[in-house]
Amino acid sequence: RYEMSRTAVDDGYDYTNHSTTRTYSVVLFEATCSEKGMKAYYCADCNGLVRTEELPVNPSAHTWGAWIDNGDGTHTRTCVYCGNDHADGVQTKPHALDEIYRSAATCTNTGTVVSYCPICATVVSETIPATNVHIAGDPVMENYTAPTCVAAGGYDSVRYCTMCGDEMSRTRVTIDATGVHEYDVTYDPKPTCTTDGTAVYTCRICGDSYTETIKAPGHNVTEWTVTVTPTASNPEGKRSGVCEYCGETVEETIAFKPLGQRFVQFIEQSGVTFSAVAYKQNADGAWKYDSNDVNVVKGTVTTYTNVDLHFFVTINSSFPYSDYDVYADGVKLTQNADGSYTLPASANRANVSVLGTTPTAINPGDSGVGGDSGSGSHNNGKLSFWERIVAFFRSIGEFFRNMFNR
Repeated sequence: RYEMSRTAVDDGYDYTNHSTTRTYSVVLFEATCSEKGMKAYYCADCNGLVRTEELPVNPSAHTWGAWIDNGDGTHTRTCVYCGNDHADGVQTKPHALDEIYRSAATCTNTGTVVSYCPICATVVSETIPATNVHIAGDPVMENYTAPTCVAAGGYDSVRYCTMCGDEMSRTRVTIDATGVHEYDVTYDPKPTCTTDGTAVYTCRICGDSYTETIKAPGHNVTEWTVTVTPTASNPEGKRSGVCEYCGETVEETIAFKPLGQRFVQFIEQSGVTFSAVAYKQNADGAWKYDSNDVNVVKGTVTTYTNVDLHFFVTINSSFPYSDYDVYADGVKLTQNADGSYTLPASANRANVSVLGTTPTAINPGDSGVGGDSGSGSHNNGKLSFWERIVAFFRSIGEFFRNMFNR
């Protein structure tokens, strides 16, 4: 590989007398697995070549070529010098694979793993066999049949593989009959305002049927017209109106009510205030509230024309008696079932008064409201400041309570 020679040069140095102890060596080329190497020794004084030394062949000093894929999961490299001449001149090893891609196998489809060997720069693809194992999804409902009043219903509960869609199971689920009929109604005959009717209920599913009597509701007239006004000589009058249900004209008899002028005088007794609300009867005989609520004070005269007067009596909470009687012109009045009082028809001008009968625990004075004349006092008519404050708020509460109880 190198031809070493020494040529005498007249450069002022004596190349024949080099120092043999002060030298240095340089390996000119290493020994390989098939060729010897060489080392040269130079004079340390003049750098002249003193001698050369041959290095023996080194069987393990291979110079390897590139790794080559063998297609069987291995790769091989070969020494560029000894090649296949020596057993140790060839090396074969498994790939050092790094996975770079994977697709999972399913119950029916194979998967794939792709790997890369960085040593030999080979890409290896490996097939993963199908698992043949289905993955069940959530149950779904199919073939639904609704239950009826007499027949059971049901549906199929089905599970499919989430990977391939194959049916894995099917179970029939039964729904019990509802027992609830679905009735349609017809009328035979239809009810009227004055005659009963019959409702026929028939189940549209199973035909079950039953009947029910529908009572006649009676005529409904909201607007009446007085056709014959009752008088003292002809006490039976008449009124007519149109029924909102059937459109028939309805006629009724109305009774005569004595009409006239009534005067009512409400008396304030010993600082105790009364109030009243009156009913009045219209010409058609219907009773209605009078729109004029009366807050009574001493000496007030209230006039109602062409009415029969009915009234409620409300006592201020400072009144010292829990029970009382109501008088008109000194005549005791009987309280009606609804709590009202009726002025006697013979009264032309009435002084209404109240007589306390049972003292209350709040102010048990021993002298009550005056007798038939409607005058009197309690505790000499004197109240303390705080008693007057309490009486004031109680009177307000009593007023609103009676307003809402009408």
